[in-house]
Amino acid sequence: MVKQQPMSKPNDRMAALEQERNDLIAENQQLRQALAGLQKAHKRVRSQLSRERLIDEIAQQIRQSLKFDDILSTAVAEVRQFLDVDRALIYRFQPDWSGIITFESTAPEISSILYTKFEEPCFRHSYVERYQAGRVRAIADIDAADVQACHRQLLATYQVRANLVVPILQGDDTLWGLLIAHHCRATRQWDEFDIGLLQRLATQLGVAIQQSELHAQLAERATTDALTQLANRRRFDQYLGEVWQQHHRRQSAIALLMLDIDFFKRYNDHYGHPQGDECLRQVSQALSQAVKRTIDLVARYGGEEFAVVLPDTEIAGALEVAAAIQAGVAQLNIEHRESPFGLITLSCGVAADLPQNQDSPDYLIKAADQALYQAKTSGRNRVVCANPR
Repeated sequence: MVKQQPMSKPNDRMAALEQERNDLIAENQQLRQALAGLQKAHKRVRSQLSRERLIDEIAQQIRQSLKFDDILSTAVAEVRQFLDVDRALIYRFQPDWSGIITFESTAPEISSILYTKFEEPCFRHSYVERYQAGRVRAIADIDAADVQACHRQLLATYQVRANLVVPILQGDDTLWGLLIAHHCRATRQWDEFDIGLLQRLATQLGVAIQQSELHAQLAERATTDALTQLANRRRFDQYLGEVWQQHHRRQSAIALLMLDIDFFKRYNDHYGHPQGDECLRQVSQALSQAVKRTIDLVARYGGEEFAVVLPDTEIAGALEVAAAIQAGVAQLNIEHRESPFGLITLSCGVAADLPQNQDSPDYLIKAADQALYQAKTSGRNRVVCANPR
């Protein structure tokens, strides 16, 4: 006879099922946690890739463009959008370590502080040295931060609740400015990716600054006369052509002065070429000081001859400038024993006209040059106007 096994108690079976259920719930929770971790990691990787793409895009812009303002304007716009902050800006240091906001991107409801100048002594004395060393400043809550009262008050003035500041250093580690993110709606805990993004962007901007300044230096050398530091003939031709086109569209007058140092060959022969070079430098400086407007251009046209382009100027205004130049040269009181005047003097030809369809800048140059010739043949040390057409 087969011996029968005793039947399990209902309570034991229920307990086993409950344990199995609990195990499945625990396993499900673990899977959910693992999935959440994977999703978080995936989100972090996607965020990191987005940051890498942003850095690469800006780096590509820097390599392909010499329009420095466009690069900085794009950088602040991208930072504000990518970090979802209320304000992104670039703060440019001045030689005395005051500074000005030169580029900015703000959310619609946030007030602009573009072109605001800061002269806060506590900022300069406390933080500049640290930024020069490459320090990053991340403040999650300005009310709770360990900062000086003047700094907290400054941030509060511009509605800043949290900020992230990264120095922009040039290639030689010179502190040029700051790349700053402001959060105004609430406090903000900055994470390592936020900080890393701004640091890498600041590095790229430092490269852009160095590249732009090098390009500017090369461009200046290409258009500057080495001896006198005035614009050279190349820059003169370029500028007069640009102004001519603008004034042709607007039908506005342009004036041109052509000037020549009287008896300069005799001066060189008598005093020597080094002294002649010094004479040219002094006369050039007198011309620059007499021509006041930033839109005017003083150029060394060749040898001892100079040219002055005066946009938006009629003949009367040009004559005033010519008189101021002659007075300035007279004040130099440079001795010239081989001149009948006993001093260095200038002859000047003046022309002014409205650009016409059939004309080119050469028309104005020819007219001023003919007037200069008349000034020289009629005794020198005088100003002669071109005949109006």
